[in-house]
This record gives sequence, C-alpha cells and structure tokens, in this order.
Amino acid sequence: GWCGGVMSKKIFLALGLSVLLAACGSKPDVSAVEPMLKEGWALCPGVKIFDIKKTDGADRGNGYEMSVSYKLEMLKTEQICNDADMLKALQRVIENDKSKQDYTLKVGDILNVNTSYILQKSEKGWIVKE
Repeated sequence: GWCGGVMSKKIFLALGLSVLLAACGSKPDVSAVEPMLKEGWALCPGVKIFDIKKTDGADRGNGYEMSVSYKLEMLKTEQICNDADMLKALQRVIENDKSKQDYTLKVGDILNVNTSYILQKSEKGWIVKE
C-alpha cells in the first residue's frame, strides 16, 4: 500500500516527508484557526494577538480536536473592544490567566490563552465546528 512498505520509502526519498504525510491522511495545523482568531481579536483594538501555536491535537472521529495557545498584549486599558461578545471573551481570558486574577491590567501586559477547537474537514479544507 501507499502508507507502508517499499513504495512509501521510495516516495519519501523522492518527494519528501510533507507529500508522504499528505498522502497518508492530513491533520490541520494552526493556520486552520489563525485567521478566525485574528479576525475576532481585530474587534478589540486594545489588544494585539501574537505567538499563535498548535499545542496538541487528536482525531475525535466526528472531528479533529486541536489545542491552541496564544498571547494577547494589552495596547490600552480603556475602550479595549468594539464588540460586546469579544469583550466577554477577553474577560474570560483574564479570569483564566491565573497570574492576572485580581490584578489591574496595564498597557504592555501579556495574557496567556489556552483553548481548543473541533475542526471538520470540508472541500475548502479544515473548518472550525465549535
């Protein structure tokens, strides 16, 4: 078969690892959620998102669960978000970042975020299900 034996070794040697991995089932990487995260946090001009990384992933049968970490830098402390839902999301981030509980945020502070998403494969690639 393609995913074992002599044939895959020849493919591996000829074409490299990425092609072989794609041929034997793909997994989403952080690029599947990065645009959504950047778009969401763009509604909060008071924060800057950076250092987005995939930290873990597992096939759940009904989708692929991907754990992601990223950082938010506080650019200002008033009128942080133009969107009520994103302001609530930011409040949850602050509550979940143990070092920032009961703490007055200052410009330049960094919040650490760890979250996970369920992704589903579609014709357009991986899409976020929840």
